[in-house]
Amino acid sequence: MFSIMSQPECISVLVVAYNSSKTILDTLNSVKLQTYPLNFVDLVITDDGSSDSTVSIIQTWLNENEILFHRTKLVTSLHNTGISANVNRGESSVQTVWLKIIAADDILMPNCLTDCINYAKSHSESIYFFGKVKVFGGSKSQNRQYERGFDYSFFEKSLEEQRTEIARSIFLPSMSAFYNIEKVRELGVFCDERMPLLDDTPRFYNLNCKGVRFSLLDKYIVWYRLGQGISSSSRWEAVGYRCMRQFYFYCIFPTLYIENPNAAIEQVVDYENRIYKTLTHSWSYRIGNFFVSPIKRIMSVFMRKNKKYV
Repeated sequence: MFSIMSQPECISVLVVAYNSSKTILDTLNSVKLQTYPLNFVDLVITDDGSSDSTVSIIQTWLNENEILFHRTKLVTSLHNTGISANVNRGESSVQTVWLKIIAADDILMPNCLTDCINYAKSHSESIYFFGKVKVFGGSKSQNRQYERGFDYSFFEKSLEEQRTEIARSIFLPSMSAFYNIEKVRELGVFCDERMPLLDDTPRFYNLNCKGVRFSLLDKYIVWYRLGQGISSSSRWEAVGYRCMRQFYFYCIFPTLYIENPNAAIEQVVDYENRIYKTLTHSWSYRIGNFFVSPIKRIMSVFMRKNKKYV
């Protein structure tokens, strides 16, 4: 089972939760069912001030299962602070080198941790990599279309090409990420809490700017759930634009924003006003394609207009 390791290394799983009472048991049980020895797994669960029964469900599950793990920890918040802050709080409690992060409505395949640590050991140059993802929770056509949105050819590109792609699209399989948290801390790249609903893409961009090239573990390791929350609702129409504005301001074109924020705002608002009318009727957020096409076109125009800031 452990072809690379003479002895397993202690690794962490970080479960990120918010109002996840209907799904978190599926996630926790998928950690419990890993082929990797659980006595070498630290399980950290971070909750962002859930208003439902998520925390009590977690506590009950931990009471029954914590003995199986090397270490368990539940991190809670009195208030809802956003995904970025929630991830940062959880990561601050991680004590191992390697970390698998998972949302509290997704599911780890049984081979996930074993495949990830074996890949990490055999690819010492890779400190942040992704696996392949299967989708469930929607209709068959929705699941297939969402899966087609993952362009795994991204991982064949150079460092600079990856940076361009990250800037043009925020649809990477972040739910499958596995990374060396110690190296990430050394680089000083955390989730940017100025963007509370966009934890992953700004971090990917900033890591790339620090010289991190992302690689692919060519195996399926995670089931991603298409739910009834924000990922499948019309709220994405507003949230998607707001997130992209923030990403544009704080990451892609910081020089433009710092030198002349009013001009930057005017440019984004003007483009949004024009693009919204042409894209709103074809916006396919309900089947997961909303990031891949419209957002990619938006960022492509931004980058063509502001090449000197890329």
